[in-house]
Amino acid sequence: MRVEPDQVILVCQLLAVLTWMGLYYVNNVRLYFLIPVGRSVRRALVHVTLTAALAQFYFLAATIGTPTVNQLLLISGILFADTMFPIAIGSVISLRQRVIWVVRGIVQTAFIFWILLFVAPAHYVRVEWSAGMLVLMLIQLFIFAPLESRARRNRFASP
Repeated sequence: MRVEPDQVILVCQLLAVLTWMGLYYVNNVRLYFLIPVGRSVRRALVHVTLTAALAQFYFLAATIGTPTVNQLLLISGILFADTMFPIAIGSVISLRQRVIWVVRGIVQTAFIFWILLFVAPAHYVRVEWSAGMLVLMLIQLFIFAPLESRARRNRFASP
């Protein structure tokens, strides 16, 4: 049985997108439920943001296995929606966390645009790019998400 590079790209991208979508919705929907019920405008804004990201994830999933400029534009769209999410949820998280979140989103979006500007589209189909994205998602899942969760728990537990 011979494994082709296209198959590796397909598996890496599928696992990366599933991990990313899971992290995105577990984190952001959890924060959505922290918004007070009386804040209907804020809840509606968050609902629209989550729905827009879901639509972008849907189209991103349709591009799995064939990395192109369109796929990178969809990734930047999801990152932009995620960058705007702290503004939508308001005071559900601290101002410091919101600022860090927005800065992280800006850096991630800038990196995608750096790739668009300086990497030839013919190179997007290389296995290394898909494996790199999967590694980034796994690092976020297994290292950053638990650390962030522990820091948040400690903040709520302290008087």
